[in-house]
Amino acid sequence: MNADFTDQPRKCARVAIAALVLLAATTLLRASPSAEPSAAANPAVIFLTNGDRAAGQLVDSPQSDRLLWKCPGFVDELPFPVHAVQGIRFSTREELPIVEGDFCFELIGGDLLVGSLLSLDEATALVDIPGLGPLHIDRTILRRMDRRTSADLIFAGLGGLDGWQTSGKGPGWRENAGHLVTDQAGASLFRNLKIPAQARFEIDLSWSDKPRFKLALGVVQNAKTAGRNFSLDVWDDQLVAVCEAKQDADIALLQELKPGSSGISLQIYLDQQAGRMLVTTPSGETLADLKVNVPNPQTLGGLRITNVQGNLRIENLRIHKWNAQSPRVAAADQTRILRSDGTVVGGQLIAYDAKQKQFVVRVGDSEERLGDDQLAGFAFTPSGDVASRAIRAVLLSGMRASGDLLKVERQRVFLQCPGIQEPLSLPFGDLQSLSVLTQQPLTQTLAGRTGRLELAGTRLHGCLVDGQEGEATCLVWQPLGGSAAGRLARGVSARIVYRDPPGPSKPNAAPSTPAVRPLAIGKAVLLQLQRRTTSPKDGAPAAEAPARIASECVLHLRSGDTIPCADVSVDERGVAFKTNLSDATFVPHERVKVLELLPNAAPVQIVKSKKDRLLTL
Repeated sequence: MNADFTDQPRKCARVAIAALVLLAATTLLRASPSAEPSAAANPAVIFLTNGDRAAGQLVDSPQSDRLLWKCPGFVDELPFPVHAVQGIRFSTREELPIVEGDFCFELIGGDLLVGSLLSLDEATALVDIPGLGPLHIDRTILRRMDRRTSADLIFAGLGGLDGWQTSGKGPGWRENAGHLVTDQAGASLFRNLKIPAQARFEIDLSWSDKPRFKLALGVVQNAKTAGRNFSLDVWDDQLVAVCEAKQDADIALLQELKPGSSGISLQIYLDQQAGRMLVTTPSGETLADLKVNVPNPQTLGGLRITNVQGNLRIENLRIHKWNAQSPRVAAADQTRILRSDGTVVGGQLIAYDAKQKQFVVRVGDSEERLGDDQLAGFAFTPSGDVASRAIRAVLLSGMRASGDLLKVERQRVFLQCPGIQEPLSLPFGDLQSLSVLTQQPLTQTLAGRTGRLELAGTRLHGCLVDGQEGEATCLVWQPLGGSAAGRLARGVSARIVYRDPPGPSKPNAAPSTPAVRPLAIGKAVLLQLQRRTTSPKDGAPAAEAPARIASECVLHLRSGDTIPCADVSVDERGVAFKTNLSDATFVPHERVKVLELLPNAAPVQIVKSKKDRLLTL
């Protein structure tokens, strides 16, 4: 590029392209930092681990270690390594699919399938999952098996944020891989689950740093349940169970949340009429049995969980009816048999007779057959470790499956799940999201200058790379984290940002330095600036030396472009400067509109009386 902004003709096409890129980048600096291009209506969005995103479509790829993405602004498909992707959010339907099946099968690692049980022996469960076909599931990865038509089941699963009411400042709660998560202090989640007077709760919570939260049971939204409180609280790294009434209280320490702890799994038995709350381990071991006198008992159907500090993830929530009987403790190697009358006993599940629709179970030394109508489900003690998985798929039906990516083919994602014999074939149309469980930070070094490409629904950090001679487009973008560069399509509306403008100042904030109005640069004013900022030397007139401004400034041109610059000097010819955006170092007076000396200064405050006087003709 030429050394100054003159009217000399451009010498080659490459210089013209560089000038257009410079003008686009410098023009952007005048825009509000919060302004983004509006997202076009695209079927899916891919999110990278550095926070970038791109609207478009997932396309077929035979490779298991990368995902191919078709973005409308690019001619080429963009390849991203799986570990560089945070996840993909697919479009949702107005009417969600209804899954048919008698059982919910929960697997270790958080997977959930819905379907019918075809057969079962001591090693394998054969299940029929609509849309996925018959699957052989190793019993070592089975965690639960619940009847969906059980009369005692009130609520099962989370199903995203639909039906939940959120409150608090900031982004609050969000759905992630079928779980509800938040890292916002004060974020609260409420739902009226129509909890009966006597209920049993199963809840799994996890976190990655020091947690502080409150789980309140039997509450209503936007009203104080005066005179009573049934909750789990975190007090000084201790998880406690709390029962309170107007003139009575009972508190018990459940466990210490030591550094390195990552979650809890608990069962809570609540009798709102009797003022009793029983907390046990998943196997039925009692941790706390609290009782208070409630003068005016009432049944309230809501549940509220509030994140006080740190981050929190709700992985599982189930609510069943309870018959007020204390649960039996199941041995570590026993299966908890959940009867339809609310009782829980320890035993072993031996087999399933599909013709008679009966389960063969062993309780103690005797075997018995139980029909479907006699059972609510089974809770197993998995003997296997959770194998590592690369990707978790969440379907629109609420089902979840995780495993290693095999390929993307014919508009389907193929996963191999540990403990499931057959590979899963998941159609794009049934997917809600894909979440990568083996993410890695991006450490890629780019050859060019790093910037940010923005177009409709897309924001990708990266750099411009050399295009090939004879190609239809000359702009080629290498995304940060991408395996290869992609050519930008002709006619696409986009912009490249190399530096964001300073953020807006708070109106009431006191400026750290005196506010200075932007200086309109005319020749007479420049000469005055020279005399004020330059000391005469050896009797020479002050105007002979240029005025130098060492601090960072913003130069506004009459063309509308804006250039952040430093080491500015002014003489009779024009303004000399240095900038990272261009090799240009000089602008003549006739092209300059304003030189902003303090771009970060707070705006000048004008009292109302003075403002009225200035605006009066």
